[in-house]
Amino acid sequence: MWYGDDWMDMMKNEYKYDANQNLKTYITYMSDFMGGWENNYKYEYTVNTAYSSNDILLPNNIDFSQQAFLNEVTQMSYYEYSTDWILSSQKDYYYSQVVVSIVEPNTLEITLYPNPSRNNINIVTTEADNATMQIINNLGQIVMQQSLTQNTTQVDISGLKSGIYFVNIKTKDGSVTKKIMKE
Repeated sequence: MWYGDDWMDMMKNEYKYDANQNLKTYITYMSDFMGGWENNYKYEYTVNTAYSSNDILLPNNIDFSQQAFLNEVTQMSYYEYSTDWILSSQKDYYYSQVVVSIVEPNTLEITLYPNPSRNNINIVTTEADNATMQIINNLGQIVMQQSLTQNTTQVDISGLKSGIYFVNIKTKDGSVTKKIMKE
């Protein structure tokens, strides 16, 4: 940010990892405009090393290649700072190693870009005939849905809150789910 007659950093992030390289703490600091930093918010994660992302069967081969966890998150806590860290929200996550379905391989391919994105994502699919697109939040709720009529479709995601979402494309040939990050 331009401040006075010079550029100044407005925000910095701090990441802390455990011995297994799982993200444990993510803290954001804001500039106090006097050369110092003030606490802003933080996330704390609890992971269960008994589960890895390869052990958990999720529908439609969700891509975890960009995740910051080698093991599954069992709890996420969000704190805001005033004079001390105050717990704002906490979520618990549960997993099972029970196989509930067998996913048949399909030839459907989709590409999403840009990822991460602030306003629009482009969806490129090999099959758009009678295709549907759903965007699903981390609670499993469908937050957006539409039909795809072309092999390349631009979708406006500017109304979504920042976070990670899953884009599910279904056609007569199968379905594919990809992860996107909304900034």
